[in-house]
Amino acid sequence: MMKKILLTAVFMTGMIWQMPSISASFHEDVVWKSFGNHNEKQETDKRFFKSKALLKLHAKELGIDMAGKDDETLAKEIYEAMVLQAAKKLDIESEGKSTEELKEEIYHAKVMEKAKELDVELKGKEPDALAREVHEILMKQKAIELGVSVQGKDSNALKTEIRKAALTKKAAKLGIMTKGKEVHEIKNEIYEAKIIQSAEKLDIDIANKDAEQLLDEIISEHFEQAKELQIYPFKASS
Repeated sequence: MMKKILLTAVFMTGMIWQMPSISASFHEDVVWKSFGNHNEKQETDKRFFKSKALLKLHAKELGIDMAGKDDETLAKEIYEAMVLQAAKKLDIESEGKSTEELKEEIYHAKVMEKAKELDVELKGKEPDALAREVHEILMKQKAIELGVSVQGKDSNALKTEIRKAALTKKAAKLGIMTKGKEVHEIKNEIYEAKIIQSAEKLDIDIANKDAEQLLDEIISEHFEQAKELQIYPFKASS
């Protein structure tokens, strides 16, 4: 079974969401984010591009020529283009800065943005302390929204429960049974169900085709139509 690529939410450690097709909201990104390790170098190879179809999607969206490039080279190019795109949107100067330096500036800019929205006091707080505070507030908000109790739970336990509750809610909307299934199994089934749903809306024959084949067909042959209809992989996560 295919694994959904949490591209922007994962490789940018939860702070950039250029592609509405496969990204969570900033709220969800910060909830899932592991704020203590955002300085760690992230791989940009097949770990985050297990789907060649999604690799193709990002290349098309960013206007990157795919000819003659292997997956690893293309993945790296996409990663760097996404970081530059996010920096530009935030008016962050990119000249003379490495991708990792830019990623860090983007991360802190988004934390500041969300902190102001939440009326969090900024004065005298170190970036990591501010990120932790924002993260905890959003975790509690998300828990309340999903009916998850926060009493007596540490951050990791609460995050696990929130994630499972969020996936269970999405699965229910798609008619997917979750009892006895691991989180990764639920995620995979949601991912595949969304692809099949989109294929059917586009009148694509789904017989004898797996999720990757269907997604590639959507992106290769129905790109503009799927984008216009705002269906997966173009519809934002809900």
